[in-house]
Amino acid sequence: MKHFTLLDGGLSRELQRLGAPFRQPEWSALSLIETPELVKQAHKNFIDAGADIITTNCYALVPYHIGSETYEARGEELMALAVEKASQAVRESGTKTRIAASLPPIFGSYRPNAFDVGGAIAIAQTLIEAQDEGTDLWLMETMGLLAEAQLYLTLLQEKGKAIWVSFTLDDTLEDGPPCLRSGELLSEAIDAMAGEVDAILINCSTVETIDNAVPVLVQGCRHIQCGIYANAFPRIDDTVISNTTLNTVREDVTPNYYAEKACGWVDHGVDIIGGCCGIGPNHIKAIDALRKREQA
Repeated sequence: MKHFTLLDGGLSRELQRLGAPFRQPEWSALSLIETPELVKQAHKNFIDAGADIITTNCYALVPYHIGSETYEARGEELMALAVEKASQAVRESGTKTRIAASLPPIFGSYRPNAFDVGGAIAIAQTLIEAQDEGTDLWLMETMGLLAEAQLYLTLLQEKGKAIWVSFTLDDTLEDGPPCLRSGELLSEAIDAMAGEVDAILINCSTVETIDNAVPVLVQGCRHIQCGIYANAFPRIDDTVISNTTLNTVREDVTPNYYAEKACGWVDHGVDIIGGCCGIGPNHIKAIDALRKREQA
């Protein structure tokens, strides 16, 4: 097995497991507001599991999740706190774990039709400025359409850190080429971004969807790194309304099952592996164990 970088897993469900306050619409932001020490503990759990990179808890720090009033009053402060808790976790672990600055979908996951560039610019700028100090790379996450990733990219050009972009795919397609949730072809999104970013990933899509997309991802990223961090959700279709319910986590995506899948993706040429919603420290630990065994 070739060397690969190991990301953390889904912070939100690890916070829920730790007993942090957790509900919609605030999602993972609620723990940062009410129990920030549990955010640090969740980060430490992923570091202890073997993660080389952890991601700041900024995914839900947008008006769509925490509301306009809280965002205006405390948004920037909470973003800085998220970076602080990640940094504390790294320092206390005594490791060289890197920190990725989360740049989330501004108008909610799986809602490409809700994207409004005019309304997104100021929020995106705040997310970037608040996370510039104390992080090692930028991670655009769960991008459901190319335009949102391109907006972030425009604002990041002078920041001088590695830029990664991660797309989420349409889980409902049974055959045909993989597509973003906007309907745009993954291959075309890769072509548009490959010369602009340092890595292209797929996240918050099912294991089965990603299995189908791996050849397209690897082929399109011949000259840059590529990565995967799948979720443990059932397929997300148009009946799922973001920000309203908590999706169930599949029992069949066990740590051993996910670790075997992840190592298979590495064997196909993937450079970066991690987990999204429902993928916890035990999953990351299982991947790390296989990595150590193969490289021994």
